[in-house]
Amino acid sequence: MNMPANPQQFNENSNETGEEKIVQLPALFAFIRRHQLDIASFRRIVRKRPQGNYSRDEVAIRITPKLEVEFPLEDVQPSALEKAAIVDEIKGANWPTWQPAFRVALPDELKNVAPENLFIFYSQHARADHGLGPMRPRDKKEDRHEILMIEHRFIGRNGKKVCVLWTYWSDGKWRPMEPDDQLLPLYGLHLLNDAVMVYLHEGAKAARAGQEIAEGRRKHPWKDALQYTTHLGWPGGAPNPDRVDWSPLRKFTGSQRIIADNDEPGINAVPKISNAVGRSMWCVRFDQDFPTGFDLADPWPKHKKWYAATTGEYTTGEYIGPTIADLAFPATWATKIVKNAKKVGRPPFEIRDEFASEWIYAPEPDLYVHRDRPQDQLTESVFDATIHPFSHSTKTSTLLKDKLGSQVRSLAYRPGSKTGIIEGGKKFNIYEPSSIKPMEGNPKPWLEFIEQLFPIESDRREVMRWCATLIAQPKTRMLYSLLLVSEQQGVGKSCLARILARLVGMHNTGWPSENDITQSAFNPWLAHKRLVVVNEVYAGENHHAYNKLKSYITDPEVTVNKKFQQPYVIENHAHFILCSNNKTRALKIDDADRRLLVPTVTEQPMPGAYWNELHKWLDEGGLSIIAGWAKKFGDYVQAADRAPMTGAKQDMLRAGWSPGKTMVFDLAEKIKAAFDDGKMIAVGRDIVHAWLAVARGLTVNDSKLEGRDLVGSTLAAAGLHLVVDVPGKRTPRFQIGTFKTPIYTNYPTLPGIKSSEVTGMLTLKELTEDAPWSPKM
Repeated sequence: MNMPANPQQFNENSNETGEEKIVQLPALFAFIRRHQLDIASFRRIVRKRPQGNYSRDEVAIRITPKLEVEFPLEDVQPSALEKAAIVDEIKGANWPTWQPAFRVALPDELKNVAPENLFIFYSQHARADHGLGPMRPRDKKEDRHEILMIEHRFIGRNGKKVCVLWTYWSDGKWRPMEPDDQLLPLYGLHLLNDAVMVYLHEGAKAARAGQEIAEGRRKHPWKDALQYTTHLGWPGGAPNPDRVDWSPLRKFTGSQRIIADNDEPGINAVPKISNAVGRSMWCVRFDQDFPTGFDLADPWPKHKKWYAATTGEYTTGEYIGPTIADLAFPATWATKIVKNAKKVGRPPFEIRDEFASEWIYAPEPDLYVHRDRPQDQLTESVFDATIHPFSHSTKTSTLLKDKLGSQVRSLAYRPGSKTGIIEGGKKFNIYEPSSIKPMEGNPKPWLEFIEQLFPIESDRREVMRWCATLIAQPKTRMLYSLLLVSEQQGVGKSCLARILARLVGMHNTGWPSENDITQSAFNPWLAHKRLVVVNEVYAGENHHAYNKLKSYITDPEVTVNKKFQQPYVIENHAHFILCSNNKTRALKIDDADRRLLVPTVTEQPMPGAYWNELHKWLDEGGLSIIAGWAKKFGDYVQAADRAPMTGAKQDMLRAGWSPGKTMVFDLAEKIKAAFDDGKMIAVGRDIVHAWLAVARGLTVNDSKLEGRDLVGSTLAAAGLHLVVDVPGKRTPRFQIGTFKTPIYTNYPTLPGIKSSEVTGMLTLKELTEDAPWSPKM
C-alpha cells in the first residue's frame, strides 16, 4: 500500500489512501474495502502479494484515461450489478490528474522530514521557461527541473521500512499517491543528459549513495572506479520492474550497469530490467561475503581478508578486496521474438544485435568469449546455462552461430596487440592490457625498493632490465624468468611480484602453487598469462619441478588444459617469478641452465613504516610512475637473450654438487681465467677425469668417482669450449697420449681442427704436479 507520509496521521494498515475522493464513490469504495485493496492512485487499485521482504503489486482495478474500468484479476471480480454501479460512479467522477510540480512548496507533512529521508524524482529535461537565466556556479541543477514524484522513507510502528510516494495534482494538492501514468519514473533522471556511464540501483537511497561516492562526498573502496559515473534508482522494489518507465534508458547510448541488491528478488530483477531496457548491460552482483540485501547505501563489510596485514610488506588497512570488475558479469538480453515467423521447425527467436556484438564463437577450441571479458572462455553448455536467464531460448549458442560477425576460427593470446579480431577475421586476440597508464614522475621510491631488495649492483641491473621489459615491452617474450630466494621472510619478494602483477594486469597473472605445476594435469594458471607467480617453491630434492618449468619458460606455444574443456594450443607468453625462503631446497637446476635469473636477495627485513609509505606511494600514482620509468628504460632484454650467471645462482648450484664436481668446476674456472693472462690452454675430458681420481685418492673405475659425462658437462658449465669436428655431429674424440677423449679449451676453435693443431694441451702429469691449478693448491 502506498502509505501516507505522517505515521501519526494515518493508520499504516488502512485503505484510506486517496479516500477524500474515492469515498465519494460508495460502490467502488465498498469493493475496495471488501477485497482489502490498496489505492495506488486514482486510476490504479492494487492487491499486494508478499514476496519475502518485498511485495508484488497486482492490479485489481485499472481506470483508463477514457474512464473505462478493467478488473484484471480473475479472483477479484465484481458482480454484474456491482460492476455497473462502479462504472456509472466513475463516469461521473471529477478527479484531478497528476502533473509535474515546478517551483511549488513541498507538502506540509514533509517540511520537517530529515533530508536523508526524502528523495525527489526530477524530470530528465530542464524546463525551457525556468526563468533562472544562465547557470551560475552556486545554482542547483535541480532548480531547473520539474518534480515528478517524492519518496518519503521512514520506519513504521512495526519496525519495518515504509516508503511513501507523493505526487502533485491538477487541483494544486500533494497526495501520498503514485502518478496516474501507471509507470513510475526513475530517480536521478536530471543527471542523465550529462552521463557517460550509468549505474542502476534498486531504490533511490542506493542511487543517492552511489552518486555521493561518484562525486567524492562519501568514502568508499570503489570511489576511484565510480568517479565520473551517474547513478539512477528504480522505485517499487525488486519484484516490480514492470512498473517502471524505462524509456529514458532505452534512448541512452552510454554504458549501463545494474548494481543488484544482494538477495534473490534483487538478482532475479536483473534479466527483467535488461529485457525492458533493450541495451547492452552489465550487472554487479554481490556474493556471500556481503550481507543479505546489501546495497551501496549500506556500510562496507570489514572482513580482515579484504584489508592487507598491518605488518610485513603491506600497508596498514590497504584495501585488497573485491573490485567492481571482480563482481561484474555481462547482462545483455540475448534474443528477440521474430514476428510472423514462417520457418517451420525453427524457434521464433533470433539474436539481438546488441548481444551478438558482445560475443565471439571460436569453433577450433569450441569456446564462447565475451569481447569485453575475454579472460573467461565458456563451453557451449556453460554458455547456454549462463545466458539462459537472459534469453527466450535454451540454446542461445545455436542462434549465435548464425551470426558470421560473431565467429572466428580460433583464439589467440598476443600481448602488445589490440584485443579483438585479428588475422583477417581468423582469430580473436583475448589479451587485455593493464588499466595502469604510464605517467611522468619521480620513481625514487621504486628504485630505493629495488636497491634494498637486491644489494649487488650487477644483479640489480639485470632485475631492472627484466622488470622494465616485462612492463613496457609486452610483445617481447623473454626466455628466462626470476628465482628469488632469501631465508628471511618479509624482505619484499612477494611485494615485487604483486607490483609487477598489477602493472601487467591481475587478469594476466597466474598464482599457482608448486603442486599445481608439478602434480596437476590442468594448467589454467598458465593459459593466457604474461606473469606467473609461485610464492612457495621447495623442490630442491629432484629435477621434477625444474623439468616441468623449463618448457613453460621457453616453449613458444603451450597446450591449454582446463577442466571440462577440450585442450587447445595457444601462444605462450608466460614469465615466471619463483619465490622461496629456503636456499638449499628452492629448486634443483641444471649447471648449464640459462632459463633462470637468480639475483642475491637481501636478508634484511624493512620496518612496517617503510612498507606503509611505499604502498601509499604506489596507490597514489606510483604504479603509473613505474610504468613511465619502464617506458623510458631503453636497455630492454632481447628475445634471444639468456639469463646471465650470478653469484647467488653459482652458490645454489654448488650447494647441490658432489665434492668431485666442485673440484672440476674450480679447475675449469682457473683454466678459463688463464686466458685473460694470455695463456691458451686445452684439457681432455678423460684426462681431467683421471686427474680427479688422483685428487680424490680413488681409481677411475671406483663407483664413488664422478663419471666422465659429468666431468664434461661441468667443464662446459664453467665456460670452456668443446672442440667439435662438424657442428651438429657426434663429439669427436682425440688421441692424447694413452687417452682418446673430447677436448675443452679456454679459447674458441674452428670446426674440424686436428688434435695436433690444438694449442696448450695439458697432460695428466701437468695437471697433477706442475700446474698452478694442481689440486695441491
